[in-house]
Amino acid sequence: MSFKARNLLPYFYLSLPFFGFSVFAVGQRGIRIDWLIAIVFILLMTTQLVSGKLKSIKIDSVIISLFLLIFFVSLSIQSPFLSGNSQSLTDFFTTYLQFLIGTILFLFAYNLKLDDSDLKLILKCILLVSGFVSALAILQLFLSYFGYELRLPFTNPGRALQHSGYEAVTGPVQRSMGTFSEPRQLGAYLLIGICISVSSLNGNFSLFRKRYWHSILFCLIFIGVLCTLSTSAILTMFAFLVFFLFFKLFVRKTISIRILLLFSILVLVGFAIYCSPIGTVIVDRIKPPEMGLLNRHFTEVEDKAHRWGAFVRGQRLGLEAFADYPISGVGLNNFQSFVKANYGDLIGPTGCHGPLRYLAQTGSLGIIGFGIFLLSLIVKLQKKRRRVVSMEQKELLDLGFLIIIVSFFACFASGLYSLVSVFFLGNLVLVGLILSCYRENRVSCQSAMKLSIFSSGAGGNGAT
Repeated sequence: MSFKARNLLPYFYLSLPFFGFSVFAVGQRGIRIDWLIAIVFILLMTTQLVSGKLKSIKIDSVIISLFLLIFFVSLSIQSPFLSGNSQSLTDFFTTYLQFLIGTILFLFAYNLKLDDSDLKLILKCILLVSGFVSALAILQLFLSYFGYELRLPFTNPGRALQHSGYEAVTGPVQRSMGTFSEPRQLGAYLLIGICISVSSLNGNFSLFRKRYWHSILFCLIFIGVLCTLSTSAILTMFAFLVFFLFFKLFVRKTISIRILLLFSILVLVGFAIYCSPIGTVIVDRIKPPEMGLLNRHFTEVEDKAHRWGAFVRGQRLGLEAFADYPISGVGLNNFQSFVKANYGDLIGPTGCHGPLRYLAQTGSLGIIGFGIFLLSLIVKLQKKRRRVVSMEQKELLDLGFLIIIVSFFACFASGLYSLVSVFFLGNLVLVGLILSCYRENRVSCQSAMKLSIFSSGAGGNGAT
C-alpha cells in the first residue's frame, strides 16, 4: 500500500473553510492548515519528479502563461524593495509566498493523472463541506435570536471583527459567519458551492446516486449565503446565477426544465427579499451617500467606513496608486500602507477589491500576465470540449469555465478572494484538475488507481 500525493487534494479543499484555525503562528501570521497540506503535496510531487516516478511536467500554452504570470507578479517587489521599508518587504513576501503556493499547486495538479471518478470525488467534497458550513450558518442565525452564540473561537492572530448595517432591522439576530471570521468571507466562499450544485442540477453529470441531493445542497448553500446578510455576497450570487442562466440558455442551449423551474422560484425569492426590510437596507447600501438612509444608524466615523462613499473612494485610490506605479505596481499586500503613506486616507471595510486592487499592486504587467493565463485556460477548456463526445464530459469542462467566472464574482464579494490568494488560486487548481482529465492521449480518462479519501489508502507503485 502506498500513499499518493493526489490523495491530499480532497483534504486541501476540505480544510479551506477552516482557515481561521492555524497550526501555529509566526508573529501575527497564522500558519493555516490548507497551506501545510498544499506544501506537503508540492514536496511529494517534487520528490517524485526528481526521482523519476513523475516522468515530466507537460509544457504547453497554459504552463508557459503560468510561468509568465509568476515572473510578472515577482516584478512587483520593485516598489517595496526601493522604499527601504522592512515592513513593506515583509508584507510583500507573506502574500507572495501564498501566491507561489497556489501557482505551484496548480502546476502539479495540472499534470496529475485523474479520471472522472477522481474529479467527482473532489467536487463532492467541496459541495459537502459547503453544505456543512451553510448548515452551521443557518443555525448561527436562528439560535442568535434566542441568545445562543455559535461563533467559533479562531486560533489565527489578527482576525477581523464583523461589521454590519442591519442591526436596525434584525434586532437581536446576528449575521452568520459559519467557520469564517466575517460574513462577507462566508458568502464569497459559498459561491463555489452554488456554482457546482447548479451546474450538476442542469448538467448530465451527477455527484450522488440520488440526484435530489443536488437540489437539497443547492437550497442549503443558497440559504447560507442569505444568512450572511452581506450585500456584496447576495448581489454577486444573484449576478452569477443570471450569468449561468444566459450562458446555458443562449450559448450552450442546454438548459433543463428543472433549472428553469428553480430560477422561477429564485425570482420570487429575490422579489420577496427586495420587498422585505432587509431588501430596503440592501438597496440603501448601494445608493450614493446623499440618497442613503443608514447615516441615522451610524456615527460619522462608522458611516464613512460603511457607505457607498467608502467603496468609491477605495476604487479611486486604487486608480491613483496604479497611476503612480503603472508598470509593476506598489507591490503585493502594500496597497493599504501605500494609501496611508501617500494620501492619509483610511479605506473602510469595503476598500478596493478585485482586479482593481490587483492592478494597483502588480501594475500593468501583473494584469496582463493574469489575463493571458486566464485566457489560455478558457481556450484550453474550449478545445477540450470540442474533442470530447460525452455530454457529461462537456458539462464538466463547462464547469471549469464557470468556476473561473464565479471566482471573479467572489473576489468582488470579499478581499479573501484576492487574485493572488490560496482561495482564488485554489479554484483555478480545480480548473487544472478538470483539464488534467482530458489530455489528448487519454480523453477516456483511464487511470490505474482511484482516488480515495474515506478509505485507508490506495494501492500501486509511485504517486502521481
